[in-house]
Amino acid sequence: MNSPIIYYDSNCALCHSAVRFILRTDQKGVFHFSPLSQLPPETLINLPDSLVLKMNNEYFVEGKAVLEILKKLSWGWRFLGTCLNLIPLVVLDQAYRFIANNRKRWELDVEKSCPLIPVELRERLGIS
Repeated sequence: MNSPIIYYDSNCALCHSAVRFILRTDQKGVFHFSPLSQLPPETLINLPDSLVLKMNNEYFVEGKAVLEILKKLSWGWRFLGTCLNLIPLVVLDQAYRFIANNRKRWELDVEKSCPLIPVELRERLGIS
């Protein structure tokens, strides 16, 4: 089984923050990361430009991607995912889209938008 890959917008400070958060909390090293530009061209149709999860040759977006990511993290985050799973997916997707559509307006600290990744974690970044 291939490791799940999280594709992210490499020009977005919020996406970089999400990558850093997952790197910190994914203590088993389950996830690997790659910029959206590395997605195969045929998969770009109808995918958002913020965060896409590829797991078991299936693509997850929006609320479903967040739920699947949370399931693979430590117990506290899995518990949060279980709680969020009680909310209808359509509502989670709307919340995700609201954040995704406004993320560039809420620009975070520019110095953090392109973080230095510790050497021991760089193998999980699939930047070519």
